[in-house]
Amino acid sequence: MIDLKEMASHCSSRMTPRKKLLHKSISYESACGAESNMLLQLSYPSQRIDFFLQLFQKQDEIKEIVARHMGLRSDQACQLGDFSEWRHGTFNVCIPVYIRNWNRRPRNRVMIRFPLPYKLGESSNPGNTDEKVRSEVATYIWMQQNCPEIPTPYLWGFGIGKNLHFTACENAPWYLRCLSAIQNTLRLLFRQPTRSPYIRRKGPDCPFPVGYLLMDFVEEEEGRMLSTTWDTLSSDSTRKANFFRDLSQIWLSLTRRPLPHIGSWMIDDQGVVSLANRPLSIIIPEAENDSCPPVMNRSCIYSTVEPYVLDLLEYHDNRIRYQPNSVISKDDAVDQMEALTLMRACFPDFVNRHSRSGPFYLTLTDLHQSNIFVDDDWHIKFIIDLEWACSRPIEMLRPPLWLTGQAIDCLVEEKLTDLKLALDEFFLILEEEEKRSWPPCSFSVANCFRENWATGRIWYFRALDSLTGLYGVFLNHIEPIFASDITKTAARYWHPDAENIVRRRVEDKLEYDRRLRQAFEQDSKSEG
Repeated sequence: MIDLKEMASHCSSRMTPRKKLLHKSISYESACGAESNMLLQLSYPSQRIDFFLQLFQKQDEIKEIVARHMGLRSDQACQLGDFSEWRHGTFNVCIPVYIRNWNRRPRNRVMIRFPLPYKLGESSNPGNTDEKVRSEVATYIWMQQNCPEIPTPYLWGFGIGKNLHFTACENAPWYLRCLSAIQNTLRLLFRQPTRSPYIRRKGPDCPFPVGYLLMDFVEEEEGRMLSTTWDTLSSDSTRKANFFRDLSQIWLSLTRRPLPHIGSWMIDDQGVVSLANRPLSIIIPEAENDSCPPVMNRSCIYSTVEPYVLDLLEYHDNRIRYQPNSVISKDDAVDQMEALTLMRACFPDFVNRHSRSGPFYLTLTDLHQSNIFVDDDWHIKFIIDLEWACSRPIEMLRPPLWLTGQAIDCLVEEKLTDLKLALDEFFLILEEEEKRSWPPCSFSVANCFRENWATGRIWYFRALDSLTGLYGVFLNHIEPIFASDITKTAARYWHPDAENIVRRRVEDKLEYDRRLRQAFEQDSKSEG
């Protein structure tokens, strides 16, 4: 077996010391040991520049559409923020837009947000970026109408599809509001679903390269990311209790509204919101962006738990089949195949047959410290980034596992005990809020969380949500439930052609290593 560390050491003298990624730089040695496809990640910086240039060339159209969404007067000119103010997240770029002679918001600015096609598999699966925008917009609208107590930034308007633009009803011209009211009345008479409170508008002659969301810019005086103070203030019992109470209210609001299917909300070209999109959790764009073929078509929704879980497991299968560095050796391939085989075998032990057909509940699968804005006392002021929200079975409901600030693969032994203590504190406050809430939920969310923890469901379904983390979570939290030791026999049942797949994956890893080494050597030669 090839020793990657030895290879890296031998080649280091001929390598560029570090290469740039989107938010950091990386050495050749670190790139060799990474589980993610580093060849793909090394391509992101240049793709970001190309995409930003496309947006910069559309700045006049961006200003035009912002003015139209917000009903600005001729003297209220828009100005995009400088490049230094553009915020590049994992899947979006956020651009501040300043408005002259306008005082409806602090600092006179709003934010327009575009999805990043090169992070969403758009090149191999055209329409993925549009799907993301449609789903997130629909989630905003559904929550505004059904969970208004959950604080989200005001959505002024959005763009989807082929140059389709929608403006919040209260900001549209009066005649369009009247027309929309008449159309919705007729749709009610004919028992058709009504349109959302966003009215379709004419867009600029030159369409944008992707869809967008136009929303309020959350200023620092309104709230700050929880992540900026979490490490220093999470020991403050008063602040933490405030946060737990507000977080409990969000969970209770979402679980009061059962849904009939597993899926994601989407909005069609007419502005109608429906639960008609595949359950778009983060594993899907990550896999499809790394050359894995789609498992779920975009209109796929589920009435029962089993086919949904089996399709999620197939995304993990496809990672082994298609990601060039998915395995580092034959033994590693066998271990991963074994884990996936046993995940399928033990799946029935983690599903309650009485709830396999629902009801299901909207879950904010991307709710972490940087998507939660709080005030100085840690009361939640805004929840942002509703991407990757989908309705899921009750078994997949889980509390935040980041309460102790530890990565998922570090939650063992003492660190796991620390997390359990933090969760118990959250569960007690959640129970208190359940007793006060009205109308009451049809089940106890706190007891659901406790049961999912006690049975190991939290770990089983958390493993499904991580392409690179499943194997570690399986070894640390799932396998010990059933046995103290496992054999390699199970791996052969992963797929009838498992042996040939192992051979090809090992060969692909050697080719991946050669290309990665070449990527670092090229910069070294150009610098020489």
